[in-house]
Amino acid sequence: AKNSLAVAGVAGKQQTAVLDQLFQSAQANAAPIGAMADLFGKAAQASDNLGASQSELLKFSDGVGVSLRVAGTSAGAASGALTQLGQLLGSARVQAEEYNSVNDGARPILIAVANGLEAAGGSVNKLKQLVNDGKVSGKEFFQAFLKGMPAVAAMAAGATQTIDQGLTKVQNALTKYIGETDSSLGASQRLVAGLNLLADNFDATADIVLQVASVIAGALVGRSLASMIKTFALGTKEIGIFLAAISRVRSIGAL
Repeated sequence: AKNSLAVAGVAGKQQTAVLDQLFQSAQANAAPIGAMADLFGKAAQASDNLGASQSELLKFSDGVGVSLRVAGTSAGAASGALTQLGQLLGSARVQAEEYNSVNDGARPILIAVANGLEAAGGSVNKLKQLVNDGKVSGKEFFQAFLKGMPAVAAMAAGATQTIDQGLTKVQNALTKYIGETDSSLGASQRLVAGLNLLADNFDATADIVLQVASVIAGALVGRSLASMIKTFALGTKEIGIFLAAISRVRSIGAL
C-alpha cells in the first residue's frame, strides 16, 4: 500500500494521512485496503489527466468503497475490478475490456457514472454503448462518478455485509497492524537483509540445509535419527553444535 502511494509521489506525513483515510474508508465499506491504495495511487498518477485534487481523489476512493459494499463483492473480484478501474482512469478513452471488468466486479460504480453523465441519462446500457463508441474519456468517467455518487450512497443504506467482506476487514486490520509495527521495529527490513544474505551465500549453505531437513523429515516418519545422521554423513559433533545453537534462540534477533 505504501509503495502504491510512493510511486504516485505521495510520501511522508501526507502518505500517512492518506493511508489513514483510505483505511477508514476500507473498513467502513469492507473493501480490501491494498486494492484501495493501489487505485488511489493510479488515480493520483493520472491526476493531471483527470483534473483532480487530492480531496477529490479521496472522495472518489471512498465512493468506490461504498460501491463495493453495495455490490457485496469478494476481495478477489474487487481487486481485479479496481485494477481495471485504475487503468481506465489514465486512458484517453475508456476501453470496453476495462468497462466489462468493472461491470463484473463492481457494477454500482457504473450506476453512479451513468447517473452523473448527462449523455447516459442514468442508463448503464446507454453508458456501455457510449463506451463502445469511444465517446467516454477517463476524465469524464471520473467526474461523472463523483457527480452520481449519491445514487449509490442511497443504495448502500440497505446493503448487508457478507461473510467474505467481514474477513476482508480482519485482513485490513492485520495489514495496518503489521505496517505500523514494522515502521517502528523495521522487522521486514531485517528479514529482507537476512534473505539477501542467504541468497548471496546459497551455494555454501544449501547442502547442509537439505541434509538437516532430510534428517528431521526422516525422524518425523519414524526412522532412526542415528541412522539418518550416518546416512547423510553428518558428524555428531556438528549436529550437537546445531541443536545447541537452536536451543539458545529465544528471539528473532538471536535467530
